[in-house]
Amino acid sequence: MLTRRVLSTWLSSYDRALNTAPYRTKGLTSCGISALGDMSVQCYGCTSSGSSSTNGSGSGGGSCTGFDGIRTARQAFWNLSLSPLVHNWFALLSRVRAVGPLPAPIVGVLVDQACFSPTVHAAYFAYISVLSSCFTRSVAEVHKDVEEKFWPAMQAGFAIWPAAIYINISYVPLHYRVLFANVIGFGYGMIMNSMAHPT
Repeated sequence: MLTRRVLSTWLSSYDRALNTAPYRTKGLTSCGISALGDMSVQCYGCTSSGSSSTNGSGSGGGSCTGFDGIRTARQAFWNLSLSPLVHNWFALLSRVRAVGPLPAPIVGVLVDQACFSPTVHAAYFAYISVLSSCFTRSVAEVHKDVEEKFWPAMQAGFAIWPAAIYINISYVPLHYRVLFANVIGFGYGMIMNSMAHPT
């Protein structure tokens, strides 16, 4: 009962924030969720490297060198910057109509997967490649980095996003669609994060 009251209060506050400042609210939500995802990836990487280094070697430690706050800030800024685009993208998808025998949600999924998904994947890996190197990588090196990671990430995305986008534009109210995408993106963002920052 207490949990339901807390959730109801939180949703009411979130709704008010969405009504008064939708871009800021969705941006800060995206920022917080992505930062939490990055910290989770880093913690898991530290735990895995620490435990594997003790198996039969007798020496502690591992490849984990501690928490990287700059990396988390970089990840959070990406989602903060992307949030206005996602907000407007879902508004655009809400206006997609059926095409022949294809219902509107299916058309929306196809448009998303053909236009939005490839662009965002490529831009994300380019962004991480450039900023993680402190702008020292050449254009050719960034292109090679993106090329190596793009298709594996797209394949992972095909297993998650078509169904998620279909559910989102079919059943989730428009003002909650960025939040829904962020919740799904918490797990998927961890996958992308791991690909962008291989150990």
